[in-house]
Amino acid sequence: MSGVKLPGLEALRGFAALYVFAHHARLAPNSGWGMLLYFGQEAVILFFLLSGFVIDHSTRGRSVTAKRYLIHRFRRIYPIFLVALFLAYLAACVSARELVPVQAVQLLGNILMMQDVASLKPGVWVDTYRGNSALWSLSYEWWFYMGFIPLSLWAADRKASRFPLVWLLSLLGAGSYLLLPNQLSLFLGYFVIWWAGVELSRDYSAAGFVARGTAMKIIGGLLALALVWSIPLVGMSGAKIALGTSPFLQVRHFLAAAAFVGIAYGWSMIRFRGFFPLMRPFCLIAPVSYFLYACHLPLIQIARQAGLFEAPWLGALLTLGAALALGWIVEVRIQRAINQVMK
Repeated sequence: MSGVKLPGLEALRGFAALYVFAHHARLAPNSGWGMLLYFGQEAVILFFLLSGFVIDHSTRGRSVTAKRYLIHRFRRIYPIFLVALFLAYLAACVSARELVPVQAVQLLGNILMMQDVASLKPGVWVDTYRGNSALWSLSYEWWFYMGFIPLSLWAADRKASRFPLVWLLSLLGAGSYLLLPNQLSLFLGYFVIWWAGVELSRDYSAAGFVARGTAMKIIGGLLALALVWSIPLVGMSGAKIALGTSPFLQVRHFLAAAAFVGIAYGWSMIRFRGFFPLMRPFCLIAPVSYFLYACHLPLIQIARQAGLFEAPWLGALLTLGAALALGWIVEVRIQRAINQVMK
């Protein structure tokens, strides 16, 4: 199941991971280049869509039990996730120049995949461990994986679209969150973004392109939910609206998802002409993209403490090189051994 490779999606995954790294490295923040690197949140939404697509594509037409699916998801997510937690703790110790408390409750909440960025949204139950804010999306991914089991793996008819049901569940999540902000409602509210990738996979697997009806259904659903998430903005003055925090953050996420689906549909209509020449270089990063995404923030923090970012571009290049090298060891070599043990 995990061995299925789609070169185009692999390239997009590598691009998104590198983009998030550059976003957090804060290169040229006061220039036009810096503005181009502002959209780290949108890159994460791209990850959600890619994840939904890959999970559906890798299980479609195959006999996959829930047990085997869970083993594959666990072995893919948790080894590197645990490394990311350790690096976050190490970075905190380096910054404090001493051993810092483990913060066991926060650590356990992260291990149980309940984490989010508390400074950006109300109702978050557990903050990302030791400031490694990139880990917020992994908890969402994990619970999306769990939702895939009853809605697809156990479904009697996998050909039937579950988008209307998932959309209603996400509407319930958004509505309940607006009434009482909480983490479970956030997971449920965002499920439709991940599931949009599943719907795109259904079309692509059947015909090699995205059908207009599917694209319009998904885009319309995402835009409708963006309106729901924007309800708290009514009556707020411009001075109170922060583009990077709730409630505008959720609106950004859903608008980005709709835009990405629109781009996928448009590009599929021209058979993705020009896509591979443009994106092929990022295939080189794809094999270590998960490590790069999950671990880059503590590595950047350690590099800053070491003074490497006094020359920002040099510091970024050195940190990126270290991240890619460590990623190759962990995500390629060690992960391969784990896969052999956990079949």
